[in-house]
Order: sequence, then structure tokens, then C-alpha cells
Amino acid sequence: VAVNGTSWTHTGATAGTIYEYRVRAANAIGDGPWSNSISVQASATVPAQVSTPTAQLNAAGDAIDVSWTAPGGAQFVTGYTIEWKVSGAVNGTTGTVSGTSWRHYNLTPGTTYEYRVRATNDAGDGPWSNTTSAQAATAPAKITDLTAVSGTTIQLSWSAPSDGGGAITGYTVEWKASGGNATTVPVFIGTSWEHTGVTAGTLYEYRVRAASAVGDGPWSSIASAWSNSTKLP
Repeated sequence: VAVNGTSWTHTGATAGTIYEYRVRAANAIGDGPWSNSISVQASATVPAQVSTPTAQLNAAGDAIDVSWTAPGGAQFVTGYTIEWKVSGAVNGTTGTVSGTSWRHYNLTPGTTYEYRVRATNDAGDGPWSNTTSAQAATAPAKITDLTAVSGTTIQLSWSAPSDGGGAITGYTVEWKASGGNATTVPVFIGTSWEHTGVTAGTLYEYRVRAASAVGDGPWSSIASAWSNSTKLP
């Protein structure tokens, strides 16, 4: 068969038959030597059922990674269809995938999602896999142990709360002098903060919240401290 270009589709192949192919180039001078032969079996049946996929949160907690193993006769699989839906929903959303993994973004925090997969070849779609599920992460929980220690500077400390399934990326401290306007300060490393430059004899109020890729957690309860310890609460 003469071909223009560097590809050719063999149509009308008999299902289950093994075909051998080789190719050579030609120009005005003549034909070049034949390539080595390769053998391919035309798909006789649709692919087997894909084994139950796995679904788990990625490290950041902002997506669910779904993966599966190619079914038997995988050399004839041309692609996969994945279906996902909110757990308990009637209708799902489908998309095509060329490999054996897929990352699901744009999740609703705390929502459980269900997934199933099927393989496709020239003969058609294989059966759906069994369904697997995973829950999307939530924002970090409320910090419950914020303390503020009086002194010439005021020392804040707290413990990391439950991360909700996604790694905590930092904290935000909010402080204000009693009756004044609030100021927020990002704290990217650790679970403590030192408030310097405080005004002697002033009562300060503090609260803190954690953040992850999913979003900000709720504010903690307020902790108060006097600067310089020159005045008791």
C-alpha cells in the first residue's frame, strides 16, 4: 500500500487476526530497504473489566487522585472513560483518559465522591469497574489552645489543629489593642508568634486561624495579655 505521510490506518481488519506490518521509504531513485516487521492482533472483543480503582487525597488536599490497573489484553486498550459523581447522586460526569490515572480538582470541601472506570478498544467499551469513593478535604479545624503571655513583648503560642485532610500551609494572627482596630499578620512557619513594639500598660487581644489549600479554618477564641506586665487584668 502506498502512503503519503508517516502513518496509516488498517481498516476492515478481521477481529482476532494477527497482522504483520513493515514499511519502506521511496523517492525518485527507488525504494529503500524494508523495516523490521511488527505484529499486532486486531481486537476481537472489548477489554476486560478494570479492577476497582483507588481514590485518595493528594498531599496538598486540594484534589483526589484516582488510579487503576490496565485490564487483561491491555495492549489493545485505546483509552479509558472515568465517571465521577457526588455520593448518592443519580447522574455522573464522564471524561476520557489516555493513561491509568486522573486527578479530580475543584472539589466541594467535605463532600464524598464516587468513581468508576472502563477501558475502550476498537471493538467498543468494556464493563464498568466497581465503584470506589473518597472524601474531599475540609479547611483546618478551630485552634482551641491559644495562649498569650504578658511581658515587654507578648508571646503567643498554640497547637496545630486537625488539618481536615490537607496539609496546613500557615496561620494568620489577628491582634488589636483593646477598643482599637484589628491588624492581621501571616505566620508561615511554626505555631508561635512574638508581638514586639507593644505599648506599655496596654491590653491586647489576639486570635489565630490555620489555612490549607482548601481554605481558612475558623478563628480561635480570643486570648488577652497586658504589655510589660505593669497592669493586671
